Amino acid sequence: MKFVDRIDEMNFLEKEYNKKTSSFIVLYGRRRVGKTRLIKEFIKNKDSVYFLATEENEIENIKTFQNILYSKYKIPLLSDNKILNWYDLFYIVSTLELKKKLIIVIDEFQYLLQSNKGFPSILQKVWDEYLKDKNIMLIISGSTLSMIKREALSYSSPLYGRRTGQINLKPIKFKYFKDFFEDKDVDLIKLYSLTGGIPKYIEILEVKKNIYDTIKANFLNVNSYFFEEPYFLLEKELKDIGSYFSIIKVIANGNNKLSKISTNLGIKQTSLSYYLNNLIELGILGREVPVVEKNPLTSKKGLYKIKDKFLDFWFKFVYPYKSYIEIGNIDFVLNIIKKSFIERHVSFVYENSCKEK
Repeated sequence: MKFVDRIDEMNFLEKEYNKKTSSFIVLYGRRRVGKTRLIKEFIKNKDSVYFLATEENEIENIKTFQNILYSKYKIPLLSDNKILNWYDLFYIVSTLELKKKLIIVIDEFQYLLQSNKGFPSILQKVWDEYLKDKNIMLIISGSTLSMIKREALSYSSPLYGRRTGQINLKPIKFKYFKDFFEDKDVDLIKLYSLTGGIPKYIEILEVKKNIYDTIKANFLNVNSYFFEEPYFLLEKELKDIGSYFSIIKVIANGNNKLSKISTNLGIKQTSLSYYLNNLIELGILGREVPVVEKNPLTSKKGLYKIKDKFLDFWFKFVYPYKSYIEIGNIDFVLNIIKKSFIERHVSFVYENSCKEK
């Protein structure tokens, strides 16, 4: 798929790369937003070591990283005869004679945290003792937002103060969305309202001539990628996913005030704050307050809205009718969508896109 937008992010990374000193970048954002693609586009034609962490145990991840280094540098000490530790591997990297800046990428950083909660402390020592004074650019990237913020960006993290920059990668803005469909005659704003500018979704979306045929093929098919996607998207981030789904569903149904959310769910307002704050932290919800409010954080006039356009559509038109879809009553659900798709969904996406412009 064509690489679109990311102009500001690429310029920032290039600026960091061209510095005479070392760089330490934290790249984070929701799943499917295109972090890995951005990294791979950036490191093209540059001296780099790209390491994709997995959910395997720590030893297996060390083996993989060690093999990547061996295949690139052919240092005998890195051969499979002996498994080294993280300190040894990064020390060896620090001894390399580098003519150009070396980019080291640790992608899916959160998996290393799962197998070793002390990995941020290891990386802190590695950076302080081996890498910070070398001709090296270190990039760590992760998708579990709460974990990345806590373990790489927060004041309590061992890595606090080490990074030289960070990128919170957002979905593609509407003004660039047309670049994905240069040779196609499509209704851009309606398609954008389904994908929310998430590159992975744009790539997978099966576009039909009619927007409702597109919705039917992609969202009302129990075997389609999008039918179960929100479960896979949120289960890594949230515990008690059922409670969060109920809250998002109520808000998608037009209950934007805290009092209405509370009434619909039968939950006290004070008990909702924890869930709502987590959803805001993840970028799923936003809280809008009138501009004239003197104390916006404590204002009772705040409105909760779903920021993620894909999730907004899914919770309005798929989740409430899953039982109908699963028994094959597709036309019933599609008729409901046809009656209110523009009014309840596309119109708000259009409004937000105008605000962006």
